[in-house]
Amino acid sequence: MLDLQSLGDLGIFDQLHPDRALFKLIDHTRTDNGMERLKARLKQPISDRETLLKTQEAIRYLQANIQQFNLPVANDDMYYLERYLESNIVPVNVHNKVKRTMQIVSRQLTDKSNYFYITSSAKRAAYFMFSLQQFLTTVIKPEVPDVLKRLLDQMDDTINMFGLQSLKLDDEVSETSMFVFDHAFRATYKKQVSEFLEILYELDALCSLAKFSHRYNLVFPEITEDKFELKGLYHLQVRHAIPNDIDFNEAHCLFLTGANMTGKSTLIRAICLSVYFAHLGIGVPAAAARIPLFADIVIAINKTDDLQRGYSHFMSEIKRVKLAVEKVNEGRKVFAVFDELFSGTNTEDAAACLSIVLNGMAKRRNGFFVFTSHLAAILDELPHMQHVQRRYLEVLHEGEEIICTYKLKEGVARDRIGLYTLRKEGLEELLK
Repeated sequence: MLDLQSLGDLGIFDQLHPDRALFKLIDHTRTDNGMERLKARLKQPISDRETLLKTQEAIRYLQANIQQFNLPVANDDMYYLERYLESNIVPVNVHNKVKRTMQIVSRQLTDKSNYFYITSSAKRAAYFMFSLQQFLTTVIKPEVPDVLKRLLDQMDDTINMFGLQSLKLDDEVSETSMFVFDHAFRATYKKQVSEFLEILYELDALCSLAKFSHRYNLVFPEITEDKFELKGLYHLQVRHAIPNDIDFNEAHCLFLTGANMTGKSTLIRAICLSVYFAHLGIGVPAAAARIPLFADIVIAINKTDDLQRGYSHFMSEIKRVKLAVEKVNEGRKVFAVFDELFSGTNTEDAAACLSIVLNGMAKRRNGFFVFTSHLAAILDELPHMQHVQRRYLEVLHEGEEIICTYKLKEGVARDRIGLYTLRKEGLEELLK
């Protein structure tokens, strides 16, 4: 559904500059494995309608009850438990009381380090399971959505296998009881415990998405068959962002123009993130949204050479467009964004290529497409292109000053502010 280049262009992960990556905002996990589960979810948006709607329902519920779902886990505890579960120390024989007693005494006398490791680790694991049992009693309710309830019930069933009430954890726990618990934890129910931890990490990832959606006041979109509109759209990483409305119901193809620094890249990234977030089952940065379910998302914002394949910028762009067209021609519903397409080649050639692509894609009703461009040569053709809506980002001229309002207007941009910016920065004077 989402290839690596599209994921990279979204800016979710950034190995060179992790502080700038959106993942830093999204990640509210309590455990390392929960964080890995979250990364896996972010790399694989949901393209199945039923799965997406159920996931959205679960995250919406978590967000509405965010205080109750404060998982009583710490990363250190999980690391310790994982190591304890996989310990190669042989559990004592719990099926024969005489042998059990003899083995415990023998270990106490001849293998004190392992003896104390098992008793202390078993106690720590028992208290951990007990704290989660208490947590589950507060969150398992009839109204919990199916996806979430299934996870919670599985966790509860596993904990109930251990009969924690019989251990009397409020009192001094006997060492014999800890050896019995150890056998259950690392032998009898080891498979169930492993599955229990995996469920816990999955819950950690889901809670992280809910916390992110809650913290940034994101709005859950309606997942539609074909309606696509974003009301009050903004980019969540921009302070005091100016909201704009995007409506693809008028035409499936949006052609966006505007001079440098008017906010085109920020706006298209906001559109992309809204589509992407919707397919994760979380809220979007808008006042309201209706977004179709897409089979594929193709994004081409950051221009790069493909050195391994020997492709230039231009050829890489051709390949990205071809990828989107092939998927659309297969009958798949596609969302695709192309920023400054073909701007790396000569103007006349680029305008001709863009005109062909724009006309061809605008006719395909199973796709929604966004293009941005500076190419003045194609502007005169735009009024004659059917199924293409033309929008630009406003620039106001007040005397010698130029003001970018970041507001979306109907039509095409004719403003040129490059020379103005060069002179304002004093570069012309420096070059004299």
